[in-house]
Amino acid sequence: MALWLISGDDSILSCVHSWILFLLGTATNFIALYLVAFHSHANIGKYRYMMFFFLGHNICFAVLTAIIDWQIFLKSNQLVILGTTVASLQRVSLGLLIAEICFLFTAVTLSAAQILHRHLVISGIIREERMFSMGIVSIVLSSLLVGLWTTWLCISAKLHIKQRQLQTQITKTLLGQAVVPFFLLQLPLFATCAAIILGPTTKGAFQVLYFTHQWYPFVQAISLIVGVDSYRSRLLGFVTPGAWTPRKPGENPSSEIHLKRKNVDNVIRAPG
Repeated sequence: MALWLISGDDSILSCVHSWILFLLGTATNFIALYLVAFHSHANIGKYRYMMFFFLGHNICFAVLTAIIDWQIFLKSNQLVILGTTVASLQRVSLGLLIAEICFLFTAVTLSAAQILHRHLVISGIIREERMFSMGIVSIVLSSLLVGLWTTWLCISAKLHIKQRQLQTQITKTLLGQAVVPFFLLQLPLFATCAAIILGPTTKGAFQVLYFTHQWYPFVQAISLIVGVDSYRSRLLGFVTPGAWTPRKPGENPSSEIHLKRKNVDNVIRAPG
């Protein structure tokens, strides 16, 4: 949840600013959805569905943020929802702080499980027939059940690639997905809640939080686009021209997997 301290003429300015960022973030996420659906490389495989999940989450987050800015605000150190005073600011912040600790734990363990599983697959420790079962082991070790779904979608049977450069690129993409939400959403929220509980001054803290939750959907979409494009460019460096059948405009990306498997396998698994 994100709150904005409304006072005087700042309410009009914040409202305009809020809607500009909402439209910008939503448009960016829809552009990212279009690029993932029609212009992503076939070798991304099931990882495409995870990107759909993240981008859909960003759109819902932006819509929820816009609604909250209209319906929830602070007045005289009290939380007001639909014109009704609910609780003191300190009590609300304590609840947000507890929730943020849970969210932070979830993000860290989920990212750790994905990176661990990805490295095990690429290094050849996990074979294709055991990929799902070892994903279960990775998630149990990371103490996060929901990561099972996202980790499984990340892995494609075509990613048995042992080149160090591609392995590093995949790790960078996953780390980008973990770092962007942490520094742009979770860390500011954690610091804001702690500052409200410990000190009486709140407006400065809420200004930081306002900037964070408005820009997060936009920056997260850009991070996904850049990360996936970098991975795609690196992957194409290992594949010979003509190994992939060109896709017709508007054709589903899943139908692009008309490849010369023997040729691709020889190129991917070549030494060096």
